[in-house]
Formats: sequence, structure tokens, C-alpha cells
Amino acid sequence: MNIFTVGGFLELLKISSIFVLILFITMNIHNFFCSVGINTLFLACVILGFRLLVPFNLPITLKITCPFLISSLFDWFDWVIYSSIKVYHLLIFVWIFVATVKIVKLYIDYKQFICLLWALSKAAPSFQFVDTLKKVLKEIPLKSNFTIIVSDQIKHPFVVGLKKIFIALPLKEYSEVQLRHIISHELLHVKSFDFLWKAFFELLSLIYWWFPLMYLLKKQFFRLLEIRNDSKYVDGLTPSEQYSYLSCILNESETNYSYNRFVLAFSTYSRSFLSQRFFMILNQESKINVKIQFVNLLIYLILFILSISISISFVPHTP
Repeated sequence: MNIFTVGGFLELLKISSIFVLILFITMNIHNFFCSVGINTLFLACVILGFRLLVPFNLPITLKITCPFLISSLFDWFDWVIYSSIKVYHLLIFVWIFVATVKIVKLYIDYKQFICLLWALSKAAPSFQFVDTLKKVLKEIPLKSNFTIIVSDQIKHPFVVGLKKIFIALPLKEYSEVQLRHIISHELLHVKSFDFLWKAFFELLSLIYWWFPLMYLLKKQFFRLLEIRNDSKYVDGLTPSEQYSYLSCILNESETNYSYNRFVLAFSTYSRSFLSQRFFMILNQESKINVKIQFVNLLIYLILFILSISISISFVPHTP
């Protein structure tokens, strides 16, 4: 049996599209989002991501013949272009070539960005934040090597990096409380390996550069990363501390600035996302509805099983 079939791949795309639409609807109904739970959606996205990365069939795959789909609709895949080269060979080549170019370009841009941060870290050392950093590290211990950068070339706080972590801050006055919020938020991203998850979905979106819903999935997943990080940070804070944190997020969202794709930014200008983050933070103590969560998990489980066990076959075309 072939481990990769067009029918199985099309079924995976269809099921993935259903999942992405369910995820989008769930995350845009705030009360429903709270009931389902952040971690549930995060785990479902990760499983889907790895499933898309390995779009192969299982030996137990069930072939289903669709009487309303005849193979003539797909005959053009087998059209011979030259010698033994067919249309689907060309499509696969274009897919892989474009994906490779995009991945190489992303890597080069990332290395250039990291080099720029290295230069900024040497030009503008940030000794003034050492005391605050030491206090935060007592609460969020980390083994990673990281550097705090303060520069007028940085427009908003963010964290970036794999082996070497950079926490960047704009050149402006921060109170002790604001610095504590920002640095704690960014260090929690590092502790949760969020940059690796972000890189994984960036890579996945480059591989599936022709699949429009992949970009919607990536956007929703990045929002989940921020909301999950907010949830971890505000857990245990007093109401006044939570309001202070919200105020800090709002202050860093006043400028409509283009955010670099490599970073995990502290805040964002998007009003809809700000509203969503504020709602989730203020409703941190809302209990997850077990029934809703169970139904949601059941739907995702069914979709996953279908994605690995069904392959579409077509009725042969008769002239």
C-alpha cells in the first residue's frame, strides 16, 4: 500500500480546514473560549501541526469511493508534459522549490536580525535593569543565557532567540512595576519554549505556502501562545496587580508598529486581540466547563482519527 496518496492528502486538507474553522470560531467567542480552555486548544493545534508535517497514510487506511467525484476531474494530474514528466511532477517540484526558497530566505533574514541584536547589545549595555532582573529570576529561574537590550531602534518589548536569548526594550522610562511585568512576561515565554513553537508553525506555514487556511491557523496559534503566557503570569496575582499588568500591555500598544515575524512581542496594536487578552486575563478564575471541553475534545479526536484512516478514491472515468 502507498503511504502517500492524493486522496488521503486531500482528506487531510479537508479535515484540517474544518479544524481551523472550529478553532477560529472557538477563539472568537470569548465565553466559549474560556469554557474550552487554553491548554486544550494549544494541544490540539500542536497535534494538527505535526499531522500536517507528516501527511502520510496508515496501513489501516480505509478507501472510500465518492460516486459524485469521477477521476476525469483529476485526469489532468496525469497529463504528460514532456517524456515521462507529468503535471503532478511539476506541481510537486514547484511546491518543494518555493518552500525551499522561502525557508532559506527566512533563515538568512533571521541570522541578519540576530546579528543586528548582537550589535545593539554591544553598543548599549543595560546595567540599569540588573536589580529588577535578579528579582524576577528568583521567581522564574532559568538556565538559558540571555541578554537585555535597550535601544532607540527598538519600538516595543520583545523576546527572541534559541541558544542565546535576547530581551529587547525600547529606550524609554519604565517604572519598577512595569519592568517587572515585561521581563517576567518575556522570561515565561522562554521557560515555556514558546519561541520553538512559534518557529515550528512559521516553518509549517512556509511548507504549506499555497494553503490559505494555514496562515489562519498560524495566526490563531500565535494568539494562543500570548494568551497562554498571560494566563501563566497572572495566575496568583492580586486584582490590583492584574490591572497594573493590563495597563502595561495597553501602554505598549499605543503605537501602530509593524511587528517582526521572528519575535514574541509583549503587546500588539490589534484591538480585537487586545480585547481578547483582557477578557481572558480578567476571567482567569472562570472554571472550564467539563461538558463543553469533553465535546470539543471529542470533535478534535474524531477529526484526527479521520485524518489518519480515510483516503478518497474516485469513480473511474468512462468516455
